[in-house]
Amino acid sequence: MRVALLYNERAGRSISAAELCDAILRGGHSLVQIVNMEDDVKPELAPLAELVVAAGGDGTVSSAAALVSMRNVPVAILPLGTANNIAKSLHIEGSVPELIAAWSEAHPVPFDVGVVRSAQGEQAFLESVGGGLVPAVIDSMHADRGSNGHPAHELAQAQQRYRELLPLITPQRWTIKTDGVVFDDELVLLEVLNTGLVGPNLTLSPETSATDGLLSVVVVGEENRQNLATLLDAQSQGKPCAWPLPVMHVRQVDIHGHDALHIDDKVHWPRALGGISLRVEPGALTLLT
Repeated sequence: MRVALLYNERAGRSISAAELCDAILRGGHSLVQIVNMEDDVKPELAPLAELVVAAGGDGTVSSAAALVSMRNVPVAILPLGTANNIAKSLHIEGSVPELIAAWSEAHPVPFDVGVVRSAQGEQAFLESVGGGLVPAVIDSMHADRGSNGHPAHELAQAQQRYRELLPLITPQRWTIKTDGVVFDDELVLLEVLNTGLVGPNLTLSPETSATDGLLSVVVVGEENRQNLATLLDAQSQGKPCAWPLPVMHVRQVDIHGHDALHIDDKVHWPRALGGISLRVEPGALTLLT
């Protein structure tokens, strides 16, 4: 196949561009485009590309999704990042040569894409959007980035940060409208999920799937703070836990609030976004699994 490669050498499992290109060529494919994500460019997809390869973490996969948004070209993931939530939610795992060898027999899977509409326009998301605990942890971890590049250490550190910050989060009032039902409360966590995994491989809704045409809304108020703490403790230790959090599965949701919001791994402020509406575009992205 003719491959367009998007790579991020600063991803958790660092592999050079030369090694990636060599592995793709040895796998019997040709390269028609190579994009270094560190260059902070937004290229157009090469006209001859038959497959876009996202070699990096979840951010690289999101960039690949944007690159193919106007073309019916599938995306293959080489999960080289720290969390790799999108790949793990689809059970994409193995060495780089093993994954490349599987492309010829891989099955295309339609993958839902979430869309955020705000005063700034529309933007896509693949994982989740939310307020409270998650953006607080994202900001905190960004301040510490570079302290240790080992993926296992960074995941453990992030999971620990969730447990440390949860008791410190001040509940903020959010108004949520889901499929016509209005919900208003003070929350320590609000997440609208497209995938089953967020952050450092945390499962906030085990039934969430990016292939069902639905978004999952998880809300945690003061009455459920300890349940969330129990869940975070259990997941960090790899222990089973009876599901303690309420989840709503919806097609569209409107959010109004006055605290920070994250869209995937970027934090924004509502005063810049205004009220936001979220919807799902079923099967808008095709991934090889």
